[in-house]
Amino acid sequence: MQRAPVIGLVAPTGAGKTRVLLDLAARGVPFEVISADSVQAIREFDIGSAKPTPAERATLPHHGVDVVAPTGRYDAWRFAAEAKALLESRPDTAFVVTAGTGLYLSALTDGLSDVPRLPQADRDALYAQVIDDAAGWWARLQREDPASAQRIHRNDWRRIGRALEITRAAGRPASAVLAERPPTGGVDIPLLGIRVEGEAYERGLRQRVDAMLDAGWIDEVNGLILRHGRNLPGLEAVGYRQIVAWLDAGGSDDQSALAEAITIATRRYAKRQRTWFRRRDVTWFDGSDHGRRTVVDELERRLCVA
Repeated sequence: MQRAPVIGLVAPTGAGKTRVLLDLAARGVPFEVISADSVQAIREFDIGSAKPTPAERATLPHHGVDVVAPTGRYDAWRFAAEAKALLESRPDTAFVVTAGTGLYLSALTDGLSDVPRLPQADRDALYAQVIDDAAGWWARLQREDPASAQRIHRNDWRRIGRALEITRAAGRPASAVLAERPPTGGVDIPLLGIRVEGEAYERGLRQRVDAMLDAGWIDEVNGLILRHGRNLPGLEAVGYRQIVAWLDAGGSDDQSALAEAITIATRRYAKRQRTWFRRRDVTWFDGSDHGRRTVVDELERRLCVA
């Protein structure tokens, strides 16, 4: 028996993926969402991750949202393993995988390498140190595994931590382990994409940041720090990092400089997302209102296969 359709929807941040999915659900199309987003997975990181609201999730079930505590760890390996298990356990359910984090989608579509992992307590301790000093640990990785360090940015704490974890668990460089154990078990998912760029999109990003700040994003960050401390993986995410730095500098009454810093960081992140998406086989639609309606039409056509 053929399983129900699974479609991927990719777009840079602020492109309107959630709006498209809610419009699709409003048409009565039966499907559920798998969120491939590293920050939406963390509880209490709500405003800055543009997490779907409880009301939206009641209307349209989302998986991969609010799955770990703020102090917990969530990575592409766990996302892909849990998403694949969900797909296998629910063959009669249609899903849309909505991707904000390209690495997570890659882990699901390209498969995972069967590599050693540290015990959870050791892993948490390692990642906490890497988050605190990513560049310093990258330098250590450069000594222990130059091949891995060469392909990882010195500030990419997730990939630095993963390479160091494999190196320590295996007792030899992660690059050598991964070369011997290529990824297996990928899921073939056709991808649709929303293409957005240019001045209108960048103006929209600034408006989005302003709206998030008005909604209490700074209070959200303050609350996270008060309840859980500063050493949280999610506080390294775009926007959260800038707010923490702004608070450390005294948090002036004028938030315009903060909004601009977040907008610039978001713009750079969106550029990296677009670069990643261009490497994939994606059917693209423009980000205009008409283009979004066309995406909804195409999703409905593909998901409602008899």
